[in-house]
Amino acid sequence: MSLEHMLVLFDQPVVSPQLLSHAATIAKSSGASITLLNILDSTISGPHEQFIDPLQWHMIKTEAESSLNKVAERLQQHGLQVQKAVLENWSIERILRYIQDNFVDLIAVNKHGESIGEKLHTLLRYINIPMLIAPSNELLSDEITLASYQKILVPLDGSQRAEFVLPTATSLAKASDASLVLAHVVHKPEMPRRTPASPEDFELLDRLTERNRAEAIIYLEQLVSRVDARAESRLLVSEKVSTALHKLIEQETIDLVILSAHGYSSEPQRPYGSVAYNLISYMNKPLLVIQDFPSSDISANQLGVPIREKSNRG
Repeated sequence: MSLEHMLVLFDQPVVSPQLLSHAATIAKSSGASITLLNILDSTISGPHEQFIDPLQWHMIKTEAESSLNKVAERLQQHGLQVQKAVLENWSIERILRYIQDNFVDLIAVNKHGESIGEKLHTLLRYINIPMLIAPSNELLSDEITLASYQKILVPLDGSQRAEFVLPTATSLAKASDASLVLAHVVHKPEMPRRTPASPEDFELLDRLTERNRAEAIIYLEQLVSRVDARAESRLLVSEKVSTALHKLIEQETIDLVILSAHGYSSEPQRPYGSVAYNLISYMNKPLLVIQDFPSSDISANQLGVPIREKSNRG
């Protein structure tokens, strides 16, 4: 993943320091610039939509710009190139157009609470570039410190699409002196049927699972020896891949998860595979999801605002 321009998107008076911390760390390791984009609502919600009084709107916009300036100054203290922008009213079309016009490579957003909100769900549906998602569950602070990574989890299913994230994960691990945790979950086959399984059925399942586990051991050993960073492997066996990853993340005290948007059973018409979407939805850890399909191959953008290819940079 080539990262030159990161967009930090927020629609609150202040943005979570946790998101800024991870965004700053990733931008610094890649040499990318950051744009802080605050989206303000100029209407009052209610039974009858009303526009905010012009004087009040001016005060809101001035306050937002002042807040952006303070955040930008703190990020610049870490040697980052920072720009600021304010847009009026949240609109996926407007955000897509901004991404297109400004050649954004990665968008960073907050996840509020334990589940996906309506706005994040819309972003996931239409935006087909890498996305950094961080939970906003920390107390607000005036300080912005670089994130400290000790363990970075990289879930892998054996496919080249899943391995697409390894160069990015390796680079970030080396820059932050972190260990990569390369994890593979052997999917234990299920036998949904009306009649009880026979001993022969169970024996067949065990043989298949053991064969896949043996192959996975070799696969992970080869990966660990191949990556140019400190790395260790984790091999799990489970009927539910996502559930196994959630447990691993909690047990290992993972600081950041980096994964491909798609795995072995990839569907280019969907911007995210089932495992990626599950982790986005239910995980309360920072997550960097990298698109393995070119943006032109993903048909999720149905609004007629295509994401430009990098070759079009002026």
